[in-house]
Amino acid sequence: MNAGKSTMYYQLVDGSQHNGLVASMEQNTGVASVNGRQARLLDIPGHHSFRHKLESSVKDAAGIVFVIDAVEITPHKVEAAEMLYELLTNSSFAKSRTPLLLACNKADLEEEAHSTEFIRKTLERQLDAMRKTKTAGIGKEASAGVALGAADKPFSFAGLRSKVALVECSAKAGQLDDVRAFIAGCL
Repeated sequence: MNAGKSTMYYQLVDGSQHNGLVASMEQNTGVASVNGRQARLLDIPGHHSFRHKLESSVKDAAGIVFVIDAVEITPHKVEAAEMLYELLTNSSFAKSRTPLLLACNKADLEEEAHSTEFIRKTLERQLDAMRKTKTAGIGKEASAGVALGAADKPFSFAGLRSKVALVECSAKAGQLDDVRAFIAGCL
């Protein structure tokens, strides 16, 4: 899934775009200057082989920016929700109440990009279905992490212990003011 994670990372760290074509096959670590303060950024590829790094990365995070492709959310909603589910049910994430920003990237493609409200509702519905399946033990494995919201209510980001926000942005176009503001608020 090419949501633009690494393009956003490079835009924040050194202001470069890398022509918007950055496919990370390894983790990137760098420092970004945000409002005169230094923020250590970690870019973890979305590929399954890197998800084991989630535990150690989440434990030390002051905030998490989860990048979503605002154009391709519909065909990739299951994959995006699976990655998000893994994060949200991570015990370190749940215990720390780490703030989470869902950065809806590619908003510069106005005609094609979905709104943050559409993306929120799509992910909440997908996460609710996934939670029911995993809790029942029907999926690949029963949920081994923390429960995802109140089981007797439809899943909602508002029901989580961690603060979750959604913003429109464009890494390629350098429209990252809301992402920078989120990072600054976590410092």
